[in-house]
Amino acid sequence: MTAKSEQTKQLVIDTALAMFQERGYEKTTMRAIAQRAEISLGSAYYYFESKDDLVQELYARIQLDHRTAALRAIAGEK
Repeated sequence: MTAKSEQTKQLVIDTALAMFQERGYEKTTMRAIAQRAEISLGSAYYYFESKDDLVQELYARIQLDHRTAALRAIAGEK
């Protein structure tokens, strides 16, 4: 994936997360995410086939962040 492609994917993720927090999952649509991110709906679907796939990506990232923090705590880092 190119740097621009990674940036766009991250934009979709960040936008979706903000909208899920504001509106809730049910009231947030892929179309609304694309509009707020100022990308085409097709671009949003290029990175994530569905809203469920987007949520799975968010869960995976949260789990990775938690794992990193837990490993640091186990190692005695602050």
